Amino acid sequence: MVVEALLVEVINIKLNDEEFDAFELSFPKKVDLCVSLGLLNRTKKPAYLKLNSLRNRFAHRLGYQFTLKDAVDYANELNEMGFCFSDNNILEKDLSKQYYDIDIILIEILNWLTIELQSTLFDHGKAVEE
Repeated sequence: MVVEALLVEVINIKLNDEEFDAFELSFPKKVDLCVSLGLLNRTKKPAYLKLNSLRNRFAHRLGYQFTLKDAVDYANELNEMGFCFSDNNILEKDLSKQYYDIDIILIEILNWLTIELQSTLFDHGKAVEE
């Protein structure tokens, strides 16, 4: 997952130790470490934990269904945390249904989560390597 790889890169800003492998940590521990190192705003922590919870539901629950309402609710939670979307229609269920679909809303959410982490890397003079 791209977000998880970016979390590791962010952790490595401060803990670039050859004996410490951030990839060995669980996703929530990576998020906690980023917050404790002052590299991720504590108020945005729930956005990342929700992404992990969503991933786990898809991975471990056969037939899990993520609805348009779920996507709009997640977008609204992020909006309340200060994430700004390219179009506020994403935040309204009826308008989202008319103009978007679940996959577009999830792409928008993932874009903002990755941009947040990439900005942290950039602020510390790091570039994301391909």
